[in-house]
Amino acid sequence: MNYQYLGVAIMQMNKDAVSEDNNIDTEIDNIIGRPSPSYHLEEYWEKRYQTDVNSYEWYQDPDDLIPVIKSEFKTKEKALDVGCGSSTLPIGLIDIGFEKVIGLDISKTVIEQNKKRYENIRNLEFVVGDVTKMQFEDKSFDIVIDKGTMDSLLSSLVIHKKANLMLEEIIRVLKPNGVFIEISYGTPGTRTPLFEKLKEFWNIDSPKTIIKPNDKKSSHYIYIAQKKGEKR
Repeated sequence: MNYQYLGVAIMQMNKDAVSEDNNIDTEIDNIIGRPSPSYHLEEYWEKRYQTDVNSYEWYQDPDDLIPVIKSEFKTKEKALDVGCGSSTLPIGLIDIGFEKVIGLDISKTVIEQNKKRYENIRNLEFVVGDVTKMQFEDKSFDIVIDKGTMDSLLSSLVIHKKANLMLEEIIRVLKPNGVFIEISYGTPGTRTPLFEKLKEFWNIDSPKTIIKPNDKKSSHYIYIAQKKGEKR
C-alpha cells in the first residue's frame, strides 16, 4: 500500500472538513432535534454501559443486516465489528459461518460484559481498543463492519479528524479485496466524500438504503467499499 499517498489523502480530507462542518451540524440537528450527546467521548460510553447491562441495537437489528452481509461474501474467514457495543451482530456473524469474529470497543465495561455473555463461544473474541489506532496487524480481516461508530466520531467537529483516521486504519487492517460495510444515518452528501477521497485504495459501491425499524418513512444508509487487490 502507498501509505505516503494515504497520508496526503488524509491531510486533504482534514482541510476539506471545514467545508463539510455546516452540513454535519445540520444533519445532527435534523436527526435528533437537539445538540448531540458526547458520543465521541470514552467517558460517555463507560457511563452508559455501567448503567445499562442489556444488549442494545443502534440503528438496525442484526437480522435485517445479515442478508446484506451474506450477499457480499463467499469466503468467511475473519470479521471485525468496530464499536461493537452490546450489539448481537458479532454472534450473528458467527451464525452465518465466519470462522473468527472480533468485536472492538473503546469501553472496557461493555467488553467485559460481552466476554461474560459469550464466554462459551470459542471463535468470538472481544477486545478493548480505539478504532483510530487499532492493535491488529495489517491485512487481518475479510470484512470490517461499523454500525454508528463513524457517526459518533463525526458528532463532534473538534475531533472530525478521527473519522478520517478511522478510515485509514480500516484500509490498513483489511485484506486485499476485503470489504468495509458502514451503516450510518449520514446522508451520501456527507459520507460519500469521505470514501471517495481514498478511492486510490478501494472501490466504492453506490449507497444503499435500509428502512429505519421505528420510522418506515425514513432510512439509514449502507456504504460498501472493497479494498483493491495487490498489484502483481
